[in-house]
Amino acid sequence: MHHKESADFENNILNQVPGLLACVDKKGSFVYLNDSAVAAFGFLNKDEAIGTRMENIRCKAVENADHWGKQNQEVTENNTSVKVLDIAPYANNKILTLITNKSPTYNPQNNQIYVIAHCTEISHALLINISMAIANSDKKYRTNRNINQRSYQISNRFDKKKLSVRELECLFYLIRGKIVPDIAIILGLSKRTVESYVVSIKNKFHCNSKSELIEAAIENNFINFIPHSLLYKNMINISIGLE
Repeated sequence: MHHKESADFENNILNQVPGLLACVDKKGSFVYLNDSAVAAFGFLNKDEAIGTRMENIRCKAVENADHWGKQNQEVTENNTSVKVLDIAPYANNKILTLITNKSPTYNPQNNQIYVIAHCTEISHALLINISMAIANSDKKYRTNRNINQRSYQISNRFDKKKLSVRELECLFYLIRGKIVPDIAIILGLSKRTVESYVVSIKNKFHCNSKSELIEAAIENNFINFIPHSLLYKNMINISIGLE
């Protein structure tokens, strides 16, 4: 098979992958998009899209470009995959809720050169309601420019403060205005156990009060972070906890 035929074959196969598929280089420029991604980002065709930087996509989701860049940086620097929850208006102002998996990809010399993102649209009503509940829960911390859209990273590992999974879960709810008794009920823990987690979190952040802790957590981007354990193992608790 000739090189052009092989490339055409590979593109046709990739284009049949369900959902949005996009690949960017370390500078944040697109090197590949399938037809679904081309349409969602507002491009007329692939030729217009290839070589364009993420901050120049043709839809209002462009306001998440800074978050996407930071997520891609984590992928490349830590050589790891990350999961992301995106809520934003894409082409024709259609709001999509997307679960995205971002992974490093390599050339034949095993040098990491790209980040590939595969986005699956959430269409199930419960998941959409949960996503919107999360978005509404932290809107008071958002600027007017991006009040209606989000890009959340989903993981149980967030190395900035070396928090445990349970500490991450507690902090998620603390940021969103929940008090210790509420968090204990939501997570199925005793009040004393949650209090011990909160004390540990404060120590790791070097904070003396809840308000200081929330301010520091937001400054360290924990507001754009969802513990994987909550979204996948405890979805009903997220729904109840954020009503």
